[in-house]
Amino acid sequence: MTYIVSSGALNSTHSLTPHRQRKSWITQDTLLLVERKRKAKVSRLKSDDAMAEYTELCKRVKKIGEKGQEDVDTTALYVD
Repeated sequence: MTYIVSSGALNSTHSLTPHRQRKSWITQDTLLLVERKRKAKVSRLKSDDAMAEYTELCKRVKKIGEKGQEDVDTTALYVD
């Protein structure tokens, strides 16, 4: 897959990944947490504190994602 990036695209808030359909269980808070994780990833090698923050954000994103999927899975059992 090839991406064409214009000079204006580098300053935008959009990522370079192709647009994907957002899963229904992913909340806006989760998306904001993922964005914080992406920003922390860039600076994680600069200091131990930055690495610790990145690691903590990774754990939180994973935990929230698993909980969201569990909620969807369990509610599907009770739907007639």
